[in-house]
Amino acid sequence: MRSSTNNALMAAAVMATGITATRVLERAWEEAAGSPAPKNPEAAGVSWGEALLWGAAAGVLAGVAKTVTRKGVSQITSNSD
Repeated sequence: MRSSTNNALMAAAVMATGITATRVLERAWEEAAGSPAPKNPEAAGVSWGEALLWGAAAGVLAGVAKTVTRKGVSQITSNSD
């Protein structure tokens, strides 16, 4: 069972990783597409394709980042016991 300190560390790490991953994805989108990332699918000028591609990319990146972070923090905290 994880301690409250480990839970807090895990939460902070996952949030920081999520923010960083989103910023990296936004920059990559802007570099590749030459336009701002379509974070709001209801915005004028955002096509279905852009909205779906952004949603898929953001979802996959968030899931991978969360899994890697949780696994890494779990290994670090289990080794420190």
